[in-house]
Amino acid sequence: MTDTEIQSAADSHYLSRFEDIAKMYEQWANGESFGYVLERFTTCDQDHEHSEVIGSCWGYLGYDLPKDIDQVDISADGDIPAEILAELVASLEYE
Repeated sequence: MTDTEIQSAADSHYLSRFEDIAKMYEQWANGESFGYVLERFTTCDQDHEHSEVIGSCWGYLGYDLPKDIDQVDISADGDIPAEILAELVASLEYE
């Protein structure tokens, strides 16, 4: 490769990274950032409802969570089957 070809490839790489960063910033600035909390609800013997957080994940940008569902790490607690989480996410409706 010539110096010009190497510089062109580097320029293309950095331009692509800049575009990715700009897109992430735009999503954040437009409020397209979110997360989720999974809670387990129980009723005690005094008939009060209590909730316990069993998992959460924050820092998603954009509206492509269902595409990313296979990257969600729910291993911290271990009692939330990935299939159930996938069904919940698939049922979300976006405006």
